[in-house]
Amino acid sequence: MPAVQAPLTVEERIEKNRLIVRDTIALSTLLAIAIALSFVTYLLFHSFSEHQIVLKQRWKARGERSLADHKPSQAIESLRSALAYDPDDRALQIELATALAQAGRTQEAVVYFDTLREAEPGDGMINLQLARLAVIQGKVQAAVDYYQASVDGTWNGDGVVRRREVRLELARLLIAQHRFDEARNELLIAAGNAADNHPLQLTAAGLLEQAQGEADAYTLYRKAASYRDTRTAGLIGEGRTAAAQSHYLLARNLLQLAASQPDFSHLSDADRAAVHSLLGEAVAILDLYPAQDLPLHVQAVRVMRAVQIVRGQIDACAATGASGAVAPSPAPVSAAPNKPAPEDPHAGQRQAGTQTARIQTPGETPAQTHGALSSALSAVQRAGNTLAHVATGNTPTPPSDLTAQPNDAAQVEELSERWRQLPPDDVLERRMEHDPALLENTLQLVYDIELFETRFAGTIDHGPDGQDHKQIPGCAPPPPDAALLLKIASAPDQIDQL
Repeated sequence: MPAVQAPLTVEERIEKNRLIVRDTIALSTLLAIAIALSFVTYLLFHSFSEHQIVLKQRWKARGERSLADHKPSQAIESLRSALAYDPDDRALQIELATALAQAGRTQEAVVYFDTLREAEPGDGMINLQLARLAVIQGKVQAAVDYYQASVDGTWNGDGVVRRREVRLELARLLIAQHRFDEARNELLIAAGNAADNHPLQLTAAGLLEQAQGEADAYTLYRKAASYRDTRTAGLIGEGRTAAAQSHYLLARNLLQLAASQPDFSHLSDADRAAVHSLLGEAVAILDLYPAQDLPLHVQAVRVMRAVQIVRGQIDACAATGASGAVAPSPAPVSAAPNKPAPEDPHAGQRQAGTQTARIQTPGETPAQTHGALSSALSAVQRAGNTLAHVATGNTPTPPSDLTAQPNDAAQVEELSERWRQLPPDDVLERRMEHDPALLENTLQLVYDIELFETRFAGTIDHGPDGQDHKQIPGCAPPPPDAALLLKIASAPDQIDQL
């Protein structure tokens, strides 16, 4: 049997209790020290972290101020210092890449944004920045693709507004590249997503005009004109796009209404002058246009005026010799009986070197004149053969298809024959007053000649109005109303449509 342990004495129990108390105190002390050290460590770490955050925010604020002040180089240093305290801050990375782009360090910015895009390929802001950098690098299709990715991507904040802004930016790029169909599509979507944003409707309409979308622009301007805050601008845009579509009666009415608005006087001098200039052109075209609802004798007067304009255009080329010097133009021949027509002293000069036909002035005889329209064609052919030597400045800029086509001589012959069949001026006007068919045929001949000649007309600035006018290279300047008649001839059925 095991030995029975003797009970502790009083002294032994006291000693044992003393040891337990001493060990407990020691352990408690060590625990308190550990807790205290942990707390101190936490305070130090927290203080350090707070200090890092303060330093990061300070450098970030400096960088953002530098960006706002257009000092990208300073922004780069500040933002890099901020990133040293928080390398994973995505917003700081984007700001640094933006600063690199603004500083012209395009390749570095592209690398930065490409790295960011690998992590978040659907981020709208990153794709937008890459699109802008691609534009700078001349990579148009890559830019378009990035813009599309930005539109389809995710945005922090008001994504609807940001996507709309990206579409407008994309549309401007497409317009600059003459990709008008794509630009119009983006603009119509942007405008449709902001039906109640009247200023944006005006912006989209203006861009649609640049994208050759006058009909769609007219619709947006018309909507803008229905609101008080954009009424005047909307009316002006309506009038301008109506004129661009050859609806000059509508353009006149809209521009007159715009000019009567109370805030029209608040526009700049240049804007008001542009409105008045276009309004004056619309009024002048309507005064020249022989509308079918006018009395026949009034139509006859206007058609006769058009005939005189065409004669002036033909004479502007017929009066130019082979050397390019302008010779006197033969005066219009009267229909008075037994009155000989004046001889053309330059007829022999003009006849040399050309075998094409001629349109002669009504009332002239074939022996008296040679080569008005055919001289125009000869001038065109000469200019086409020396296209590379056309001077700049006041010399008309020739169109790309200036060289005469094989069937041009036949068309000149056909137009010449129709012109020769016209009676003398005073007889023509009297007969048109009673003969609608003759009036219509004469007017159509005028239109046909206008459209034929304009194929060879380059652009030159002639008048004090500062507007571009058409002139055939090698010919004298056309009559002042020739540009108005060409606008009518280009779309005669549209002029008085409302």
